[in-house]
Amino acid sequence: MTLPISIQQQEFILHCSGAMYWPTKSILFISDVHLGKVMHFRKHGVAIPENSILGNFKRLSKVAHHFLPKHIIFLGDLFHSAINTEFLHFKEWVAQINAKVTLVAGNHDIIEGSNYSE
Repeated sequence: MTLPISIQQQEFILHCSGAMYWPTKSILFISDVHLGKVMHFRKHGVAIPENSILGNFKRLSKVAHHFLPKHIIFLGDLFHSAINTEFLHFKEWVAQINAKVTLVAGNHDIIEGSNYSE
């Protein structure tokens, strides 16, 4: 489920979810979540179960509760489409998480920058 690694004399823990934890700084790094993708595909006729949305948030919560970081940094490609239901779920998720959250825009992130500061 986890794999410790060392980079430049710093210890990190890789998680099977794809996240990476930096224990010394209590920072959890997560990238390429692509929230909004499920609803975007469903809107265009792709048969993806709607409950897949909740699965994304369960996985985010699981890794956050595993490490209990003080800071979570999303390293781009967090949002796959324009603001939709998944964006609203993300805002609720952030409000419930007991950590500072930083969003870094990626090449798939097309929402307005002001939404990142919210």
